Amino acid sequence: MREVTEVLVYSLHMNKMTFPKIEMTELVVLATDRQVLKDYVEEQKAPEHWRDGQWGKMFKKGSPLEWYNAPHSLDEMSIWNDGVNEEWVRLHVMQDFIQENPHIVDLTQLVGFSTV
Repeated sequence: MREVTEVLVYSLHMNKMTFPKIEMTELVVLATDRQVLKDYVEEQKAPEHWRDGQWGKMFKKGSPLEWYNAPHSLDEMSIWNDGVNEEWVRLHVMQDFIQENPHIVDLTQLVGFSTV
């Protein structure tokens, strides 16, 4: 018999300013706690909106979120395909995915986690 461990993961999808359409989004942040994800996004916000040439930005300069438009919601996916998705995934699959995608902000603390 083999046990399969699943974890509940919250994934934040955002639209990069340089994408040609607002509906185009990519996975930016992963967390196992929705509040940790929300707190992270709040921490990355600049004190006020600022301009960088033609780009109006709301996240801090140098932040992993700097080049993204703010999501419409941190509670669900919006009709624009941005926001937070919630899903159960197999632990080993998520660990592999995180290691293979170092550009994603990992708030899960799952890499190296073992149930044994």
